[in-house]
Amino acid sequence: MRNVFCAVVGGMLACLALAQSSPFVPETVDRALANEISGDRAFEYERLATQWHKPSGSEGFFAVTALVEERARAAGLADVRRIDQVGLTPSWTPKRAEAWLLEGSAASPRETFLGSFADAKTSIADYSRPADVTAELVDVGSGEKASDYAGKDVHGKIVLAFGNIGAVMEQAVWKRGAAGILSWNASRLNALAEHPDQIAWAGVPEDDGPHGEKTTFAFLISARQGKALADRLAGESSRRWGAGDATKSEALRARIVVESATLPEKRTAMLEARIPGTDPALPEVVLTSHLQENISANDNQSGVASMLEIGRALTKLIAEGKIARPRRGIRFWWCDEIYSEYRYFADHPGEERKVLANLNQDMVGAKQSDGSRTEFMARTPWWRPSYLSDVQESVLDMVVRGNNAYLAAWASGSIPPGVAFSKPLFSVRGTREPYHAKAVPYFDSTDHMVFNDSWVGVPGTTLTNWPDEYIHSSDDDLWQIDPTQLKRNAFVVAATAWWLASAGEAEAGWLADYVAARGAGRLARDRATAQNWIREGSGSEADRRRAASELASVGLAKETAAVESTRALGATDAARSRALASLRAAAAPLAEGLTAPAAEDPVLSRLAARTPRRAASTLSEWMALEHETDVKRAAQARAERDAKEKDEEARRSGRVKKDAPARSPDDDEKLSPLMEAAVMNRVDGRTNAADISRAVCAEALSAGWWYYGKTTPELVEKFLARQVKDGLLAW
Repeated sequence: MRNVFCAVVGGMLACLALAQSSPFVPETVDRALANEISGDRAFEYERLATQWHKPSGSEGFFAVTALVEERARAAGLADVRRIDQVGLTPSWTPKRAEAWLLEGSAASPRETFLGSFADAKTSIADYSRPADVTAELVDVGSGEKASDYAGKDVHGKIVLAFGNIGAVMEQAVWKRGAAGILSWNASRLNALAEHPDQIAWAGVPEDDGPHGEKTTFAFLISARQGKALADRLAGESSRRWGAGDATKSEALRARIVVESATLPEKRTAMLEARIPGTDPALPEVVLTSHLQENISANDNQSGVASMLEIGRALTKLIAEGKIARPRRGIRFWWCDEIYSEYRYFADHPGEERKVLANLNQDMVGAKQSDGSRTEFMARTPWWRPSYLSDVQESVLDMVVRGNNAYLAAWASGSIPPGVAFSKPLFSVRGTREPYHAKAVPYFDSTDHMVFNDSWVGVPGTTLTNWPDEYIHSSDDDLWQIDPTQLKRNAFVVAATAWWLASAGEAEAGWLADYVAARGAGRLARDRATAQNWIREGSGSEADRRRAASELASVGLAKETAAVESTRALGATDAARSRALASLRAAAAPLAEGLTAPAAEDPVLSRLAARTPRRAASTLSEWMALEHETDVKRAAQARAERDAKEKDEEARRSGRVKKDAPARSPDDDEKLSPLMEAAVMNRVDGRTNAADISRAVCAEALSAGWWYYGKTTPELVEKFLARQVKDGLLAW
C-alpha cells in the first residue's frame, strides 16, 4: 500500500516538475487568462468607485451598486439583478461636514480651517447627527475613562479626544452633556510616528444612549493636528528648541457643521450576475467581494474590480471559443460585507445546496512594497475540510513561483531575457514587483466566513492582504493600488473558478489522489508539531501527550473528510477509496508513539457527559438571537464599567479604604474569537462537548497558539458555559 501512496505522490510531483504550472490550469487556459485579464481595466473601474463614501445603505453605497450593475451588464454577464435586503444598520448618508478652529474674541474670531468631508471622506464619523455647534474646546486625553474628565467641565462644549469614539460618546456626551467630539482617534498603533496625517474611518453609536441620551457627532482630524491642538490647550505649544519656557494654556473654540440624512427604514442590497454553465442542475461556484466601506480603494473596491474583470474576461474567452463553457455556472455576488450573504441564505432556505464553493476577494490590489504586505489565502477551517483549499493553493503557488526571482533559476538560463521572473504576469501600468502570497490556516473577518458557517455548510476561501497600514483610513486611496497585483489575484481566482466549474468525474478522481498526497504532507508536519509539543508544550506531561495524540487522530479525520469532499465534484467511490487507502498507509507510521495517557482528563470527562445544541432552529432565528444577545452583553458591559468607575472614584475620595479583591490572570483568559467560532461551528446537537474540545484544541495546536491563541479544554468549557448562560446554547 505504501508503494501505491508513493506512486500517487510521485505522479503529483512529476506533474509540477514538468513545467512551472498547476495541474488545475491547463496550458491553453493559462495562456488565455494571462493574455486577457487586465489589471489596468480593473484599476480604471476603481477610479470611478473611489469617489463615494459608501457605508451600508447610504446614497454612496447605492451609487457604487448602480455602477457595478452597469459594468456587469456591459461585461456580458447574464442574469444581472439587484437584490434588495432589509439592512442591519441605519441607512445614513453624509452630506456636508466642516470644522474650524476659532481664536480671539467671540465678536471677531480668527478662523483656521481644520478639515471637511469634501476634502477627506473619513473626516465625519459615520452616523453623526446633523449639527452646527460653536463651543469651547476641552482636551480630555483619550476620553474613554471617567478619570479623563476629573476637574473638567465639558457640558455644552466640544471635547478633543484620541480614544475610541464610541467610548468617548458615552463618557463625554451621554454622561456629561458635551456637545460633540473633535477626534484624533487613529486606526494605526503608532500614528504620530508613522502615519501622522492619516485620518481614521470611524463611527459614532448608531443608536442613542441606554436612557435616551442623544448621540451627536464626531469630526475626525489627523494625529498631527490633534496632538498640536492638545499641546496648545495644555500650554505646551512653545516647548521646542530655542523657544524658552512653555506658554500658558490657550482657550480655543471650535465650530463644527454636520449635514447628514438617515432614512426611516434600514435598507441594503447585493448584486448578482452569472456565467451560465452547460448543466443548470449542478451547483455553482460563487465569487464574492463586498461593496461597502469608505472610499476604500483596496478594502474592498479592489475585490469588486477584480470580479468585474474576471467576469468580463471569462465571458469574452468563452464567446471566442478560447476556453470551453464550464459545466457548472459561476455566480458573482457583490455584497454588503458578511451581512448580505447571511441575509440571503436566511431569506432563501435551501439555496446553499445550489452552491458548490465560494472564492472571496478582499483587499487584492495593494502595491505590496508599501507596508510590506503579503496576499494570504485562507484555507477552509478544520470544521469544513475540503478539496477546495488544495486546488486554489496550487494555482496560487504557480503564480508565486512564476513571479518571484530565484538565483538557481537565473543561473540555469531558464529565465526569459529581460525579466527577473520565469512566468511573469504584469499589467501595462503596473509595477514589476514580485508577488508575495501564501496559503495559511483559516481566518475569517470577511465574506467567505458565511459560507463556511455551519448554518450554510459550503467551503469557502479568501484572498486578503495583510498587514495593511492604510485600511479604514483616508489613505486607502488609488495611490497604493497596483494594477499588476490586481491582475495576478484575478488570474488566481479566475483559473480556480473555471477549473472547479468544469471538473467532472475524471478530474475529481485524480483530485482525490492529489488531496490525499497533500494531506499526508500535512499529517507529517503535524507529527513534528506533536513531538515538539510533548517536549516543550504547556501543561503536565499527561496533558501534552494527550494533546499530541489528539492532533494525530483529529488531523487524520480532517484529511479523510477532505478526500471524501471530492464526491461533490463527481469522484467515484472507487477513486475515493483508492485515495483514502494511500492516505491511511501514510498516516499509520506518523501516528506511532503518539499515544494518549490512560487517565482521562477531568475537564474532558465533564464535557463528555454534555452535548450542546443551538437555541435556534433556523438561520433567521439565529441571527435575531445573536443580535438580541449582543445588545444584552453591551448593556452588561456598560453596567460593569459604571460600577468599576464608581468603585475607583470611591477609593480616590477615601470613602472606601479596602482595595478590590485581586484578580487572577486566569480570570480574564478566554478563547480567541476564531477559536470561539470553531467551537460554535461544531455544535450540532449530536457531538458531545469533549469531542468538540478535542477538535478545536487540535486545530489550534496544528497552526500554533501564536496564530490562534491559547486553546485548552478549560477555556472551551468556560466559553460553552457562557453561551449557555446567555441563552445562545442549551445542553
